[in-house]
Amino acid sequence: MSVSTLALPIESDSHKYRYTVEHELKKEIKIETLECKFEMKSYKECKLAKYKNNISESSLDALIAFQDLLGLLIEVSI
Repeated sequence: MSVSTLALPIESDSHKYRYTVEHELKKEIKIETLECKFEMKSYKECKLAKYKNNISESSLDALIAFQDLLGLLIEVSI
């Protein structure tokens, strides 16, 4: 539960920054394909969007791995 409580605001910020970049580029983009170019006005927001998205994904991956480990430990202990 604490991972999702931590991950959701980070992911929300990631989308907020992505929207700033989309506004500058005047088109919708996916964070995965987002290219941050130094000459962009929204360069900082672009980098933050990618960074926060990576943190969110890593947190969720860690949660899934922990749940898998708990499931394995339960199976072994039965």
